[in-house]
Amino acid sequence: MNTNEHEQYLSEFKSYLLDVVSTHKKAQDFLIRSGINTKSGKLSKQYSPSPTKKSQSTCIPKEPA
Repeated sequence: MNTNEHEQYLSEFKSYLLDVVSTHKKAQDFLIRSGINTKSGKLSKQYSPSPTKKSQSTCIPKEPA
């Protein structure tokens, strides 16, 4: 990709981005199409934080018994 092609690509991408974020509905549709959100509006499993065990989530290490 040469410089002119790169500039054109960036320009088209910026136009697309401005269109996608122009309304809440368009942004939500984009997130659903891309697989980030589910149809109900929640994060898809792939992007949701994975549950951790309570003992692993603390910053203080446990002392050996």
